[in-house]
Amino acid sequence: MLRYARVLGKTAMKIGLVAIALWLGGGTVVWACRPGLEIVTVLPPSGQFGYVDPEGKVVPGPRFDAALPFAEDRARVRLGDRWGYIDRTGQVVIAPQFADADRFSEGLAAVKPDAKWGFIDGTGKIVIPPQFDAAFPFAEGLAVVSQRSRWFFIDRTGKTVIDPPYDLMQSFAEGRALVYADGKWGYIDRQGQPVTPLRFTDALPFSEGLAAVQLALAEEAPPRYGFIDLAGKVAIAPQFTCADRFQEGLAAVQIGAKWGFVDKTGRVVIPATFEAVSGFVEGRALVQQGNQLRAIDRQGRLQSPPPIAGQESEIR
Repeated sequence: MLRYARVLGKTAMKIGLVAIALWLGGGTVVWACRPGLEIVTVLPPSGQFGYVDPEGKVVPGPRFDAALPFAEDRARVRLGDRWGYIDRTGQVVIAPQFADADRFSEGLAAVKPDAKWGFIDGTGKIVIPPQFDAAFPFAEGLAVVSQRSRWFFIDRTGKTVIDPPYDLMQSFAEGRALVYADGKWGYIDRQGQPVTPLRFTDALPFSEGLAAVQLALAEEAPPRYGFIDLAGKVAIAPQFTCADRFQEGLAAVQIGAKWGFVDKTGRVVIPATFEAVSGFVEGRALVQQGNQLRAIDRQGRLQSPPPIAGQESEIR
């Protein structure tokens, strides 16, 4: 099972199950949760990265030392130690020139030319000068940035608009932003006011009106994951070993050691039989069962992934 974490200070915030890596013929193939289920693949014999379309055909164009999924028709690629961006034809549209770079969101991307982070537009023009120690993608018109150990929100001009007194923060989703202090997570609104107190040992951003949170219902009880609504009320009681965000009406949940899916009432609609899963995109989710990578539909029926020429669909 692959999860990814954004490390903020000493806290690793689990975001969700987003991809499954598949070892195929000596290369790693990653199916990313984006419309179209693009694939990033290592291409033999060079070991460089390229792209495979949903039909399993290698996209022609340059090869890269690292490559990441598309966002807003731009994908981050690395040549040597510098990052740039390509379009969906595989052509470089923003030359590799950054020490680090994030995905495009709402027309802007956080980039780090040298020591500090700023933001560029889709042409590569710097629109917010590099000045931040950390910067995250824009969401709902605002971006989380850090400067001298202080976290705050800026607008698209770079102006500070929310400056709440928390140790860590995450981007807005559905009018709520995760904030962290004293070992607990809570949520604020767009005015910077608390919506829920700092009470969760782990929490994810809101999606489709619900957010996965970890808490204990009793003092001696082990913490479990459940879901709250936008008002902070428990909508699905904490009962899961782990949980991801809702996508297309379903959320991945871990029951014991296996993963399945629940609907917004908390009812298990796809039994927990998988070692790893992704969220649903366009009616399909990726799952790992044993050493097999497959796709399933919303009824849990197994589908076959698109073939990749010369490679077998089995995890080594």
